[in-house]
Amino acid sequence: YSKFKHGFIFKDNPTNLLINNSNEIKQSEEQEQQTEEQPKEKSFDFEIEQSKHTKTNENIWLVKIKNSLSKDEFAELKRKFATLKGFYSTFTNSFIFKYDPTEILQSG
Repeated sequence: YSKFKHGFIFKDNPTNLLINNSNEIKQSEEQEQQTEEQPKEKSFDFEIEQSKHTKTNENIWLVKIKNSLSKDEFAELKRKFATLKGFYSTFTNSFIFKYDPTEILQSG
């Protein structure tokens, strides 16, 4: 790089090198975009049952996950359910909702 010329100076014509490198960069960017577009969500089996809150006797719905999840998958699922106003209870080993989440979970 030349501060005087404000550019790169080459002894030989760099056109072929620049074209080949730019094509390789475009191909690697396209591959990265394709891998990002693939769905990363793992499907999970669940069952929903209606229950009563032990103290307030309100109706609640329990979403029990049937298959085992890794720590990261569980954390992602917990974040997703938190956006749906559900939370995890170690007492019931399930996610608790104050409304019936059947339609939302089956469509998404």
